[in-house]
Amino acid sequence: MKKIDLINFENDIANTFNEGKIRAPVHLYSNNEKFLINFFKKIKKNDWVFCSWRSHYQCLLKGVPPKKLKQEILDGKSISLCFPEYKIYSSAIVGGVLPISVGLALSLKRKKSSKIDCDEELLFKIVKLSFQQRRKKIKNSLKKLDIPEVILEDSIFEYRPEQLSSSEFIKLTQIISNEPI
Repeated sequence: MKKIDLINFENDIANTFNEGKIRAPVHLYSNNEKFLINFFKKIKKNDWVFCSWRSHYQCLLKGVPPKKLKQEILDGKSISLCFPEYKIYSSAIVGGVLPISVGLALSLKRKKSSKIDCDEELLFKIVKLSFQQRRKKIKNSLKKLDIPEVILEDSIFEYRPEQLSSSEFIKLTQIISNEPI
């Protein structure tokens, strides 16, 4: 992806926002395209990228198709874009990616693997849903998943997402998907 492609994408998002077609916050990039393009030359396909709420460029440079990215932005997810299939995760919470990225790195290092010990797609869906609502317990944030009541009895559902470590999010994913822990 070239500098002009990144700029054109952000200009398109800005215009779409100004037309009132995006009803959620967007944080746009500008004037650092060259740095990010050079930085992403070192990022491999299997490398994970964790970033903050202003992540349109990172998603594009990690390989997320522009149409897919734009649809997520149109759906109001500009500040919390997550594409586990492209190994990129962002959070609207300042510092919110730190415990998740450290936990993932430790987990991968211990296992000497590039895989996480649970359903990765479900893990990122759980993390994303957990942090989308302020000051909510996990069980309230994950209502969209229709988790059976018997599973919700586990004490882990009584915590708020910022209280969980990365390994606890993996455990939570295993519990929800009925995988062995």
